[in-house]
Amino acid sequence: MKKIGGFINPWGNGHFTRMMALDEVIRQNAGDDLDIHYSSSGEIYQKLLKKFPTKKENLHNITIPTPIDGKCGPSITLSLFNILLPVAGRKPLVSVMAKYLIAEGKLYDKQKFDLVVNDGDVGSNIIAEKRNVKSIFITNQFRPKLWVSRSFFYPAVMYISKKIAKATKIVVADSPPPYTICEYNLNFPERLKKKIVYAGHFSNNITVNHGPKSDLEKLIKNADNFGYWMITGNKSTNKATFTKYEKVFHDTEMNNERRIVSHAKNDPSLDKVLGKNGKTYSISEAFEKNIDWIQMDVGFLSEQEKDTV
Repeated sequence: MKKIGGFINPWGNGHFTRMMALDEVIRQNAGDDLDIHYSSSGEIYQKLLKKFPTKKENLHNITIPTPIDGKCGPSITLSLFNILLPVAGRKPLVSVMAKYLIAEGKLYDKQKFDLVVNDGDVGSNIIAEKRNVKSIFITNQFRPKLWVSRSFFYPAVMYISKKIAKATKIVVADSPPPYTICEYNLNFPERLKKKIVYAGHFSNNITVNHGPKSDLEKLIKNADNFGYWMITGNKSTNKATFTKYEKVFHDTEMNNERRIVSHAKNDPSLDKVLGKNGKTYSISEAFEKNIDWIQMDVGFLSEQEKDTV
């Protein structure tokens, strides 16, 4: 039986979402002839436990160094201080990094992986090269272009890109040029292009067996058009994005623009509908009262609702 190791960066939900989409496709095509292990930490490790409750022996809780959250994404200042000093309850990065690499190295030695898939975990990519294990690195950034004010990050960007380049294959979670979401994020040298695969955005191609329509689907059925706004990322990025969206929604031009806002959080309390009358309703209440709505907030869309929206 072949053995695959999946190493997931815990900073943000995108890494987890992509890996779970890949997991589903792998299992559909390989059946039970695979032994798949996953490694991550924090909230992502908890999600793995929830998704694979009968496979706990295949889930490994290894703390992966991540930036410290600020008001709008990572706090550069606090993260730099944390390299050598404890900050916000976190141990110095140098000690965490050492323990993390040792723990992942031991996992490699124990499991003897035939293939590893690293989504954002550069350390695992380094270990795979040293142990001659075939590796796939999933990313949507490679040597991103920096603003002049961030040019001091250039050495770190070059170092990380150099280590990503060691992978057997690099899978880009984006469309190939010139259709990439942000061309400034992808700057591959010519020598690497043979090992690069553009996989789109890991969209779900599974055929959904449609059941009875939900109240959300019924509510949008007669809407001429509406926008779809998604909030993703870690806690601070999520909050900052929502704040920016709220600012846009208050612009005069948005007064009559219907929109669905997906928060990518498993929290039913987020589900609500704002009517054009300024009142707030539950989704079911808005449907029952046939409310003329302007904004619908949803924690998570079901697979059927995603297909409909």
